[in-house]
Amino acid sequence: MKKKLLGLMVLVLTLSFSATAQNADQIKKQINSIKKSSQYLYAEATCATAEDARVLAEEMLETEVNKYVASKKNMRGKAIVLADRKDLLTMLSLPRGNMFRAFTYISKADIIPAGNVKVIEGNPEAGLSTVQLVWPEAVTTLAAYTDYYKMADKLKELKGAGKVATYDRYQKLAKPENYYLVIYNRQGQVVAILSPGTQRTNVKTGKPDDLKNYNGNDCGAIGFIAN
Repeated sequence: MKKKLLGLMVLVLTLSFSATAQNADQIKKQINSIKKSSQYLYAEATCATAEDARVLAEEMLETEVNKYVASKKNMRGKAIVLADRKDLLTMLSLPRGNMFRAFTYISKADIIPAGNVKVIEGNPEAGLSTVQLVWPEAVTTLAAYTDYYKMADKLKELKGAGKVATYDRYQKLAKPENYYLVIYNRQGQVVAILSPGTQRTNVKTGKPDDLKNYNGNDCGAIGFIAN
């Protein structure tokens, strides 16, 4: 069964026919560097149009991601999140005569198991961008709180009910990227909940967000893993 790839968006960098040879050389060097690195998965396709090349390369990359996921015990049987929905998948298109070459890649570090999530798809023909992530019950429950102390009481209750596997203060987390983060300020207000991953999503807004956006605002964080 093919894995679901969530939160996938494409940043397209297309060179026109008037692109300089220097730009083309820079792109070729970038492609070669990625191919030589063990940190990435990649796919490339050459077609008569840039759009056909992009679609085919994206499909091929999805196959590569599925193979990679199947080889990882901690990912088998789980929905998969591509952590950065903004520019995680980058398209490099080069005119090759009357053909277009599309090269797509993704960092292995940004492929993470989503855990207990549900996937709702819109129009399948519209592509992966129609996929919506529905957060686990514990996440949506905590996202409704704006008061830190009430949130902390509910978090403890969810842990007792088995809906949260574990939680702790950010400084004590061995691998913070595996945890949802509840961000709170000195005034006792919950200001955000961020998804797991090296590149996170704000649960309330659905937009990319990062812990560093709250640095310097007298904020702290609690990490938790939802069952």
